[in-house]
Parts: sequence; structure tokens; C-alpha cells
Amino acid sequence: MDHLQQLRVVTAAFEADARALDLSHPTAALRWTGHDLVAHLGEIHRWAAAIVATGKRQTRTNVPELTEPAADWYAGGRRMLLNSLESRPASDAVWTLKRSDRTAGFWHRRQLHETIVHLWDLRSTADPDAAPPPEVDAETHAEGIDELFDVFVPKAAEQNQASLPAPLTLRATDTDRFWTVHRDLSCDFETLSRSTVVSGPAGALLLFAWNRYTPASSALTITGNAKVVEEFRRARIRP
Repeated sequence: MDHLQQLRVVTAAFEADARALDLSHPTAALRWTGHDLVAHLGEIHRWAAAIVATGKRQTRTNVPELTEPAADWYAGGRRMLLNSLESRPASDAVWTLKRSDRTAGFWHRRQLHETIVHLWDLRSTADPDAAPPPEVDAETHAEGIDELFDVFVPKAAEQNQASLPAPLTLRATDTDRFWTVHRDLSCDFETLSRSTVVSGPAGALLLFAWNRYTPASSALTITGNAKVVEEFRRARIRP
């Protein structure tokens, strides 16, 4: 999977939408306007670019105050990110969010999936029921779910002492993939839960896993215990 090429595509789509949409409108799932979101992702791109360029951890602001049009700010962050990633081998050692993967290539994947979810957030300012971004395929959406459980959930679950009352399975109907989340929020790909299952296309499951789609989404089918689904949504496992 060519994460860098996909990143070029989704960041270009984000920039185009940032120029076309009314950024004063609220996003559907965040306490941000479109303007806040564009400022945030432009900052995230700059932060990741600096990490790759220096190899060291950097500080950042979540939603910076801008002195230029938001779309122009984002375009600058996009250029910095792509230039940084393209100028350094993916195997080079840099700081990352995952101790077992301290390579620049980590940021190819991380920034790709960050942008995919935020591209949906941006489009939700015009359509709260927007489809998952079609710029990437189902396998890429599925990999975004892998990343959530691989990078973010283990540490967050431990720090926040989060748990589920029973296992929950996410099942992608278009990729023949599934993720079973156990009571301790560990995840595996071999044990299918018999009690509670959330089914749908991988893109819809990605948005559900990141608390963008609600259980009421027409793209999802839920069987089993609704309380388990709600506890998963409420668990403090997402950054």
C-alpha cells in the first residue's frame, strides 16, 4: 500500500474542499467549525513535518489562531508535510507515537488516516450524513481501523482504565475483515464475538470506530447488546 501517494490524494481533496465549503458551519461530530478543523489539520501537518525533519518530538497547538485564510494555511501545511516525507527515507529513525515503530514511514500512514477522518469531518459541515471519503478504497479504510487498535487504544485503555461489559465485533462486509474488541479493549482478528456485532462497509466502520457515525447510521447493522456498543463509543480510547 502506497501511503504517501494516497496521502497526496486525500490532502489535495481536503485543500479543495477547504476552498469550496463554507467553513463557518459546524462539523457534525466535533465541537469545531470547519475553520477550526482546517486550522487544526494544517497544524498537525506542520507538527508531523517537523518531527520527520528533525527526528525529534515536537510541541503543537490543537487549534491555532490564524492570520491568513484557513485554506491557505492548510495548503502551506500540506506542502511542508509532503516535502518532509518525500525528502527522507521511510526507514529513517524518527520519534513516533508507537515505540515499536520509530521510523519516518509511521508518519506516512498516520497522516493518511488522520486526513481521511478529517476529510469526512470537513464534508460533514455541508452534509452530516456524508459518505466515507471515496478517494481511498475499502482496504485503506480497514487499515485505518487497524491503526486505531494498534496505535491508540492499548495505551489509552490502560491510562483511562477503560473496559467493555462484553466483547464487541466490528465486521466489514466489503473486505471480509473483522475486529473483535474484548472486555479489556484488546483487539484480535481471529475470534468473532457471538453477542454483539456492528456490520457495514469498512469506511462506515472506520467512521463508527472514530465516533463519527452513530449506531443509528443507515450504513451500519447492529445485532446484540446495545449497551456494549454505547460503552465502546463512550470509552476514552481516542485521542
